[in-house]
Amino acid sequence: TPFIGSPDAPIIIAEFSDFGCPHCMEFHPTLVSLIEEFAHTGQAQFEYRPLTFVAGRNSEVAAEAALCAAEQGAFWQYHDELFELQEAQSASAFESGTMKDLADEMGLDGDTLEDCMNSNRPRNTLRAASALQNQLGISGTPSIAYSIDGGETWVYLENREPSNIRAQIISANTTSDGEDTTDDS
Repeated sequence: TPFIGSPDAPIIIAEFSDFGCPHCMEFHPTLVSLIEEFAHTGQAQFEYRPLTFVAGRNSEVAAEAALCAAEQGAFWQYHDELFELQEAQSASAFESGTMKDLADEMGLDGDTLEDCMNSNRPRNTLRAASALQNQLGISGTPSIAYSIDGGETWVYLENREPSNIRAQIISANTTSDGEDTTDDS
C-alpha cells in the first residue's frame, strides 16, 4: 500500500479513492494540504487505498499504473498527474498507452511500468484495499479511515471534513505525547 510520512507516526490516515471518481479529484487538493501539514512533519502517515468501481476498467488501469509507478518511487507524483489528467480529459483517458506515455513524460521507465501493469503485482494491493473497504462498510469514494495501532485496527471516519481529519491527527499526537511525558515524572 503506497504511503507517505513516517512509519512511526502515531496515526495512519487511509484515503479510499478512485482515480476515475470526480469527487476524489475534487478532494485531492484537500488531501495534498493535509499531507503537507501532517505527513511532512511526522504527525501522520497517509496511505492511498485504490478502489476501482467508479470508472470500471479505466479506474483499474489508472490504479495499476500508479501502483507500478510506486515501484519506481513515484507513486505520489503519478497520483497527482492522474487527477490532473482526469480533470483535463475525464477518466476515459485512462488507457494503457496513455499510462505508459505519462510515465515516460515524468522521466520514469514506461516499459517497466507497462511490464508491471501486465503482472499480478498491482492486483494484490487492489484486492487488499477492496477487502478493507468491505470490512469497514465503505460504500463510496473518497472515504477516510484511520488507525492508531499501526494498521492493526481501522476506524471509518464518516465525516471526512478536513477539520475532522485534522482533529483525529491532533488527538492521536496529543495522546502519544502525553504517554511519552509520563515517564519523565
